[in-house]
Amino acid sequence: MANDLIFRALKSNSKSLNLISRNLTELSKDVDKLLHVVIFRLNNNRLTALPVGLQCMQQLTELNLGNNSFEEMPPVLKNLYSLKKLHLFRNKISTLPAEVLVLTNAFIYSLSNLERFSIANNQLEEIPAELGLISKMVEMDLSRNKLRAIPQEMYHLKYLRKLNLARNSLEEFPEPQFHIPQFRFLELEEFYFERNNLVRFELVTSAKEEEVLSLKASTLRFLPSQLLPAAGSLTSVLTVPGPIAPGLIPYSQNSFDIL
Repeated sequence: MANDLIFRALKSNSKSLNLISRNLTELSKDVDKLLHVVIFRLNNNRLTALPVGLQCMQQLTELNLGNNSFEEMPPVLKNLYSLKKLHLFRNKISTLPAEVLVLTNAFIYSLSNLERFSIANNQLEEIPAELGLISKMVEMDLSRNKLRAIPQEMYHLKYLRKLNLARNSLEEFPEPQFHIPQFRFLELEEFYFERNNLVRFELVTSAKEEEVLSLKASTLRFLPSQLLPAAGSLTSVLTVPGPIAPGLIPYSQNSFDIL
């Protein structure tokens, strides 16, 4: 049945191919002929690998591999230079290899056009610094993993507006490095990190109107003073009473509207 759909896509030069919930364990090698496909949905299958021929799909901008059985990020992805949306949620991925993200030559990052990346609900314990080099990133979902730290290079993602780090094992964020010329605070519009073990928060300097800052069920003890001017506009904040670090301002649950 899946092969029939691929044949139809080939015959019609379709821009979109949907193979969701087909119980696939492998992908046809004929994908190397799908040169016109822009959106490819393969979520809710049992895939463990992708054929090398997938790299021929150079028009591909959106690829959904969510809810499969991948144990690693498929290496062939590094050759899909046009990808803007990549979904790998609900797999069994334990490592995110830097070689999928690093330079393929002196000028091109493997996934340099990626804007939205979801690898939620996997087994990641760390993420490579190279993830911070994907400069066009707008949304990133790293929730429901086993992350204990976030690399300093994440601060380089100047277009990042939505970051989900909920349900990990984070205890702190990297210290700002003001002496580094390219250092900048993230200008997030949505930030989620409930159910972590955070005891320090330095990632966001300000919050604009209608932004969301989610601290539900976290062990965060304080908010940085930089958040004070816009604190009234935050739509979802919950802090836990506890020791306050010097120079930071304590907040009680009554300080915000809890959703």
